[in-house]
Amino acid sequence: MANAETAADKRKNAVRVRAGTLAKALADVTHVVGSKATVPILSYVKINVADGRMSIAATDLDIYVERELATDDRDGPDGAKWVKGIKPFVVTLPAQKLSDVVRRFDKDAMVTIEAAGDLGWEWSGQVVVKAGRARFSLNALPLCDWPAAMLVEPDAAMVIPVGVLADALHSVQHAVSTEESRYYLNGVYVHPAQATGEPMTLNFAATDGHRLARKALDLPEGGASFPPMIWPRRAVDLLAKLLGEAEKLDAPEPVMVCANDGGARMRFDIGAADGGTVMLISKAIDGTFPDYSRVIPTISDKVAIVPRDELIAGLDRMAVLTTKDTKCIRTAFHKGVLELHIRNADLGEACEEVPCDYDGNSFVIGFNGDYWRTVLRAMASDNVMIRMLDDAAPTLMVSAAEAKEADCEAHKLGQIHVLMPMRV
Repeated sequence: MANAETAADKRKNAVRVRAGTLAKALADVTHVVGSKATVPILSYVKINVADGRMSIAATDLDIYVERELATDDRDGPDGAKWVKGIKPFVVTLPAQKLSDVVRRFDKDAMVTIEAAGDLGWEWSGQVVVKAGRARFSLNALPLCDWPAAMLVEPDAAMVIPVGVLADALHSVQHAVSTEESRYYLNGVYVHPAQATGEPMTLNFAATDGHRLARKALDLPEGGASFPPMIWPRRAVDLLAKLLGEAEKLDAPEPVMVCANDGGARMRFDIGAADGGTVMLISKAIDGTFPDYSRVIPTISDKVAIVPRDELIAGLDRMAVLTTKDTKCIRTAFHKGVLELHIRNADLGEACEEVPCDYDGNSFVIGFNGDYWRTVLRAMASDNVMIRMLDDAAPTLMVSAAEAKEADCEAHKLGQIHVLMPMRV
């Protein structure tokens, strides 16, 4: 027994992994690491290695991200001997410096991470990161400084395809408010909903008071029991990035979305590159989202259909004269044409005509050009239907094809955008 223990003690705290694989894994978690963390350990990642797998975790106390991946310990002619000579270990390393080091190695280089000695709970020292002839010694902080884990034992769970969830977030996240005083608008409101006589849907909604976006999905498996939650803006932004990477995989597994404590926390389990997985845990916003259905217009007597790409291109050109104080695009609807006009007292003015299917009386309304462009870019439609009542009432913008199919009844539409006019 003594000989076995002595042999075990000689094993190294080490792991080998391909540089390109490690760089991708670090990129998935370092988004949550702040550049000016007030607590030093929050600018570090925790690396846990055991049984041919490793995980890299980062947190800012509100969001926790953990990326799991396979090691390359068994690769190479000495693979079997190497595996016998290493043991599980856990260390913390500076996130940004480690990422900078790994990205500068050739992507096919084999990176070795190694720490000497007995790594206890309060151990701090240097960890060697090397590849080829390059060798770095990075300072580690004690594991006892690492925050307690954010756990989500699910009370409810649903499964959503990667592309479907990514599209839902893309459709609405542009409308999330950044005004901290109205914290309950600083996220995406996700909740099951059911209109009278219609099947239940899972709705994603966001608003900043100037624009509203809502996307309705067919109810996913487990969605009926999912609690209403406000997903925070930072978590949504990170989730969108992770989903974008997952969409590049050949056959990504659906995303598992879990919630606990009546919707206080959420967890997302997502497939990642190189056969790995990523787990994102976040606190939900503790607040009441307003009844956004009251803002969606139900009456309109002026309807125009405009080619989306041509309208975006025209608005992009108008943006040349946009400043902080001059963002209003004067929009005039005439039979067969929409006229865009902007005037800037300091820079000059510009106008452009865009073809438009409009058969009513001439009508003038003003929109914030920046908001209008983000609305249009969030829509996956060749033609946009714009429904207006007057120059002060909320304007509804939807897919023309979907609106015709659903007779433009809001509860039947998958995607809805509402834009408040500006005084011309």
